[in-house]
Amino acid sequence: MKRTIMISDIHGCIDQLNQMLHCIKFNSIDDQLILLGDYVDRGPNSKAVVDKVIELVSMHNAIALRGNHDQRLVDLINNDSALIRSKFIEHGGIQTLQSYCDINNMNNEISDEILNQAKDTIKTFLVIT
Repeated sequence: MKRTIMISDIHGCIDQLNQMLHCIKFNSIDDQLILLGDYVDRGPNSKAVVDKVIELVSMHNAIALRGNHDQRLVDLINNDSALIRSKFIEHGGIQTLQSYCDINNMNNEISDEILNQAKDTIKTFLVIT
């Protein structure tokens, strides 16, 4: 019997995601994996989580939905609004930027110049629609 496995709110925690998939013995032949979003923000490695989600979708038939934190990243990349920037940073976006870029700013303040450089870098990794 095929299992349906749903995982949400990974928030940049790649080690925990990998551990969970191992513990449940995920097998794409026998299981349908549905990822319910919120891959980025707060945790230490959003980039690795996004890469893993892309791998799971392309190689293991997983279904990936976009969560509100993921949408904030998309909005940040596609829009240059002060409100979008502040919401992104307020909800853990600094950790996402750190995982994609060499940013060592550990507080919730980031210059417009650094943020624009980070956005350009992230665009090289992702196709955002």
